[in-house]
Amino acid sequence: MANRGRGFGPVRGPGPQVPFPCRLKPRTDRREDGSSVSVTRPEDPTLSARIPFIPPPHAPVRRVVLRRPRPDDLVEVCRWDADPDLVEAFGAPPSHLARGDMRHLQAIEVGGRFVGLVGLSGVSRAARSAELRVVIGRPGDRGHGLGREAVRAYLERVRALFDLDLVYVKVLLSNRRAIRCFRSCGFRPAGILRVRHDRRYADPPLPDDVLLMAFTLHQVCEDPSARCGRRRSLRAHHGRGCRPAAG
Repeated sequence: MANRGRGFGPVRGPGPQVPFPCRLKPRTDRREDGSSVSVTRPEDPTLSARIPFIPPPHAPVRRVVLRRPRPDDLVEVCRWDADPDLVEAFGAPPSHLARGDMRHLQAIEVGGRFVGLVGLSGVSRAARSAELRVVIGRPGDRGHGLGREAVRAYLERVRALFDLDLVYVKVLLSNRRAIRCFRSCGFRPAGILRVRHDRRYADPPLPDDVLLMAFTLHQVCEDPSARCGRRRSLRAHHGRGCRPAAG
């Protein structure tokens, strides 16, 4: 065995050969037959000081905090409507998100500063599905992973508090950044809506077709002989776990 590092050379051959100054400490070992043998082991009192301290790995610090929107947040959202790039990427003025059902809307806060909104719309109790919408307002806040952290944190809340099986998003095919964000969060392509320049779909018309991406919150048991509930997991029926399709 060789010791590598500054001041350490390889140790070869029998005997207590050491590559650094140290003293030899005798020790008595017991054999299986009851006899004892005296051996000498090197002891370096400064060895602990020579080994650099490596801190244990820590979980990444979450920068995003989700909270209820405040009136001043909605005033800021209305200012974002003047950004043509944001309106084109979002598919509508960002203020449309705040005009819907506010019960499921959460403000995205980073370092005490309001940066965006995330929430559900079109919640269907019958289909157990809803559309996820997220927007990061200022150009300087985009491209730093804040939207990805917000989506992941919000999906954890949806999984715990909502009785839903599916969450989906609609993204313009030209919005590559958003597609990469949702892919990293577990969304998978489910279809394409051919709505480019269709005035019946949006006003103003969308500049590109829309990619539909879905995230499965619960695995559905499809065994007809199981006679188990629709939401019952495969772990409960088959005795083994099942990973969601989006995971």
